[in-house]
Amino acid sequence: MYDKNRSIYHMWCPVNRFSYFVKIRPFLREFMGAALASYKIYFYTAANSAYAKLILDILKLEMGTDTNKNVLENTFQPKRLISRDDKHKFNTSETKNE
Repeated sequence: MYDKNRSIYHMWCPVNRFSYFVKIRPFLREFMGAALASYKIYFYTAANSAYAKLILDILKLEMGTDTNKNVLENTFQPKRLISRDDKHKFNTSETKNE
């Protein structure tokens, strides 16, 4: 759900039972379009993965009309997402000693 200007989304996360309002920053589409044309994009957040997946869905909606469908499917997916819940995936010197 979003406002009439498509700049604020109201999202409900059933995993943690929170409601979020997400404001889209100006020029997001232009920035992401340029980045997608030149780079393989990964997404990082200090938030949990449930919230991060909601944000990916919003980004996918925002880019949907301007972007090739294959690019959308390959870029905006959970395997390209790094959140605070994923720290177990990384093998660092701190985790080796534990």
